[in-house]
Amino acid sequence: MLLPLYPIAFEQFNFDEYDLVISHTTRFAKSIITKPATKHISYCHTPPRFLWHFSGMKNYGFGEFLMTKLRIYDQVTVHRVDYFIAGSENAKRRIKKIYGVDSKVVYPFVDLKRFEGIDSFDGGYFVIAGRMNKYKRFDLAIDVCNKLGIELKILDGSLTDEMATEILAGCTALIVPGREDFGLISLEAQALGKGVIAFKGGGSLETIIGGETGIYFEEQTVESLSNVVKRYKIMNKDKQSFSSNKCFENARRFSKENFIGLFVQTVASL
Repeated sequence: MLLPLYPIAFEQFNFDEYDLVISHTTRFAKSIITKPATKHISYCHTPPRFLWHFSGMKNYGFGEFLMTKLRIYDQVTVHRVDYFIAGSENAKRRIKKIYGVDSKVVYPFVDLKRFEGIDSFDGGYFVIAGRMNKYKRFDLAIDVCNKLGIELKILDGSLTDEMATEILAGCTALIVPGREDFGLISLEAQALGKGVIAFKGGGSLETIIGGETGIYFEEQTVESLSNVVKRYKIMNKDKQSFSSNKCFENARRFSKENFIGLFVQTVASL
């Protein structure tokens, strides 16, 4: 219920003593106020989903009048940013469409050290992960797995990193049924040598190599996802599933070291 106050809260921070401020946001952190001499770089993973209807998220019970006011405010605060860095090509397109500004892409990193020494195995179940938001389309994966009689485990914020990693390490594959901004969880699965079944859209197109580290399904329907899940199970049974090494090598492209190097280089260039 405090959502309308978030922008005001960010405006209260004092950055007078700084030459450079980097905001990290999917919502309102970019609304900070800086002096004209201070450079403000916003590392943005998406304009607010609930405002711009990227994901079908609910409007938290607020009326359209308030949403309209927040959309106007969101547009106004763009002018407080000197430069945008996008978290993906997907985010770059959204930033251009909504805010009318260009940005440079720097992909987020996956913490590969977290998965060192973890023994992966096939426990015969599939996994979906994330918050129970509408745009994640968990309902689609649940319906498909119920239809096919497949065990499905859900990873959410109530689990420790250790528990989540153990469950992910034992899955047959990760399912990403929604349109992700980027999709860090798919890289975490690949860092454990796991293939990914993902909707062909959004950030998943940037984190998964189709035919090598995962399979895409074309439509967000039970039939489309069911066909791909059945295909994956047959491939897995016949030992034709995706190479763990290829999955790991793809995840390595998004290492923390690569991120730091590119981020520093990008900030310096701006």
